[in-house]
Amino acid sequence: MLPLPPLAEQGRIAAKVDELMALCGRLEAARDAREGLRDRLATFQTDARFVLGALPALTTRPDLIKQLRQTILNLAVRGKLVPQDPKDEPAAELLKRIAKEKARLVKAGQIKKAESIDDLTTSDHGISTPDGWAITTLQSVCNSVTDGDHLPPPKAETGIPFLVIGNVRSQRIDFAGSRFVPLRYYEALDPIRRPRSGDHRMEYPLSSETISHSAFNGTSAF
Repeated sequence: MLPLPPLAEQGRIAAKVDELMALCGRLEAARDAREGLRDRLATFQTDARFVLGALPALTTRPDLIKQLRQTILNLAVRGKLVPQDPKDEPAAELLKRIAKEKARLVKAGQIKKAESIDDLTTSDHGISTPDGWAITTLQSVCNSVTDGDHLPPPKAETGIPFLVIGNVRSQRIDFAGSRFVPLRYYEALDPIRRPRSGDHRMEYPLSSETISHSAFNGTSAF
């Protein structure tokens, strides 16, 4: 299940998350700079080390910055990061428009009709959300939710870049060092499995709780 804010609030949440994540980035940079300074002053007198030790603890505790990032996202998905505006169009109306557009795309043959799911907007799901929000599913707000076949693709020296979780860093896709698959293999894939501009990509590593996410807005195939 997915808590969905009104569209206008989504914009405010995204802006606030970007602002706070940038702050976390600056804190990490300050921590790295402080550690570098500590190394350079390792042979200084006791008074220099005392000054370094008096700097804010936040810049020396990577775990605190990680917790801060998690708290920001937790507040965002619970509707506690930015104030609600009663003038915002309810998310239920947004879901109606999405459903209408998906029905149009199905009729036009551009996407496949998804399996029917229960209407969660009026059910007792036990999740508390702010006024104007709605509980839905990822399938309801996406044209398609797909996954790979989990089989190793053929390798090639050149061709179409093949990305793995290591290519997604800080919500951006890094093509540096990516492997390649043959063009013929790529063209034989179901079109729904080929990333397009505007697609969102998420990775759920088996060995970590971290979810890697990126949005693709380019024109290169991969």
